[in-house]
Amino acid sequence: MSKYDQPIDQWQDLAKYLNNYINHSGQIQRNDRVLWTNYLHKYNNTDWLGIVKTVLDLDEQHPEYLDLGNTSLFEDIYHKLKDPNSDLKVERQNIKAKRVMDRAGSVLDLPENKQDMWKMIMVLRELWCKIQDIDLPNSDLSIGKLDEGGNNIFLFNR
Repeated sequence: MSKYDQPIDQWQDLAKYLNNYINHSGQIQRNDRVLWTNYLHKYNNTDWLGIVKTVLDLDEQHPEYLDLGNTSLFEDIYHKLKDPNSDLKVERQNIKAKRVMDRAGSVLDLPENKQDMWKMIMVLRELWCKIQDIDLPNSDLSIGKLDEGGNNIFLFNR
């Protein structure tokens, strides 16, 4: 088993959900409760770190897939996830919001990181589509146009 297996599976699940959403409902809406509850809030710092590290490793081996701005986004998120105080920040936020969490949570769940998280998942979907040769813009015009594409995620050395 490779260190990339779980992060790739999680990335694939997220990308498939997002692509199916576009295929059935059109442009992804930021306030989609199912997306936030079942995907974005489901992953903890370790899960997101695995996905982000996988993308950064892919970027090292295939720099043609991400532009500089997106590479920078993933590097910034990587540093937020590696921050030794990130678990404490999440715990304090949950106490302030009077939430009892049934999961570990992630520093990306914090309000100041929501915009980065949103951009990251959009880039993750686009990158997945590029790797898999799926042409599905995030648009209402894409309803009913999902082509599953190939199986090219093994582009880099595991």
